[in-house]
Amino acid sequence: VLNDLLDTAQTELDDTRHAESTAAHNFAMLKQSLEDQLAQNNKALAKAKTDKAEFTTSLEAGKADLAEAEKSLAAVLASEAASKNSCAQVASDHEVSVKAFAEELKALADATQVLRSETGAAEGHTYSLFQVSAFTGVQTTMDLKGFEVVTMVRRLAQKEHSAALAQLASRISAVMKFGAGAGEDPFAKVKELITDLITRLQSQASSEASHK
Repeated sequence: VLNDLLDTAQTELDDTRHAESTAAHNFAMLKQSLEDQLAQNNKALAKAKTDKAEFTTSLEAGKADLAEAEKSLAAVLASEAASKNSCAQVASDHEVSVKAFAEELKALADATQVLRSETGAAEGHTYSLFQVSAFTGVQTTMDLKGFEVVTMVRRLAQKEHSAALAQLASRISAVMKFGAGAGEDPFAKVKELITDLITRLQSQASSEASHK
């Protein structure tokens, strides 16, 4: 009987030890599994935080890029508007310039016509009168005609606000003052000056038109 009890007790003890061993093993496995899961969760959380930080940085950079793009677009639109205004101003200036050339050419044509009528009768005795003036210093009829021509051109220059005509008046004055003393025909030189200026203004007007 004692042996049977002993065997029974030993069997129960073995079963208990086996159960405890199994439970301990299962606990260890569960603990390891939980620890592994916790480590993975922590790793995932850390990655999520990193991703969030990177996303936040990218978002801020995107906002900055958007603001810069909007600023650049505004600058382009402003530049385009300024270019349109500039083109309109250039066209307007061109029209004014062409009109000014036309007015100067008309004024010079008028000056040429007046010069012809004013000097036609005087050209026949240009040399004798200016030779007398050169030796005597006395104003002659030719001196008076020259003065009238200079005055007329200066008046046209003031009327048309033309620097070219003002310069022409000064050159005519010099020709009338010094040309005859050298035995030259001053009125021929004056007509040459006017013709040259007309040619130059016509050339400038053509150049302006070709660049429009």
